[in-house]
Amino acid sequence: MATWNLRNFPFRSERGRPDEGPHDLERMRATLRALDADVIAVQEVLDDDALRTLAAGRTVLLSRAGGRGHQRVGLLLNPDRVELLDGPREHDSITAGGRVRPALSAYLRVGDLDFHVVVVHLKASPHGYELRTQQWATLVEIVEQLRQDPGPGAGDRDVVILGDFNTTGPPGRDAVGAREQLELAALDRALTGAGLRRLDNRTGCSAYWEGSRRDAWKEPSWLDQIVVPAEWLPSGTGGGTRAARSVGHCARHECAPLRSSSAYPEADFATMSDHCPVLADLHASG
Repeated sequence: MATWNLRNFPFRSERGRPDEGPHDLERMRATLRALDADVIAVQEVLDDDALRTLAAGRTVLLSRAGGRGHQRVGLLLNPDRVELLDGPREHDSITAGGRVRPALSAYLRVGDLDFHVVVVHLKASPHGYELRTQQWATLVEIVEQLRQDPGPGAGDRDVVILGDFNTTGPPGRDAVGAREQLELAALDRALTGAGLRRLDNRTGCSAYWEGSRRDAWKEPSWLDQIVVPAEWLPSGTGGGTRAARSVGHCARHECAPLRSSSAYPEADFATMSDHCPVLADLHASG
């Protein structure tokens, strides 16, 4: 499975703004092929037809709503390996009255494993921290609702959450990395009660941002998360899901600051997204 924020696809900026051109679609298609993921969660989709063209051959599920920025969330499924058992369902309880994006869920079968999957794109920026903590509580409620509601997935406690959690940390004067770790620890505590665990990212970041200097140097950040049932994690020498990893420019630059300018662009950052795809091989340990 994978999650990838597509950066206001297909414009790479807010709809209609001329300051950034369209995405490099061929580069994005090559990236999707290289991921070879059964399930890919996507965020910041502005044009559903453009996404279907990009992901030709995949089953495309998209939310109807996208908050004030019309940034929709979705799933790209490999029809040869993934069976859609139920859904998709849109959860607007997490939108703060329509201001931000809904969650999207579906009930899937991959091989002999059935599970719920939920896609999220939570409120951005340190100033959105308080709202994000409220969204975590609502997300836990959505998970419990999926486990209990009648239908094909009733009683199945296996839930995977994929998406951009925007874990920037709360406002403050501490270093960005320290504030991120504070939020990640708080998020982990919120998920534990629902029997969920956030995977570590062995690459160390999932996106780049302009940084405090606002020059050609971009700073790494860890915003995108994959959350799995706690029992899917390995115990002892058994199997199970161990860690996520970022690919693309995050891996290539080893999550060190990178330089990208109009004269010397970092190709993935400049022509696809500031976020990198995050990938994990998911399977139950038992």
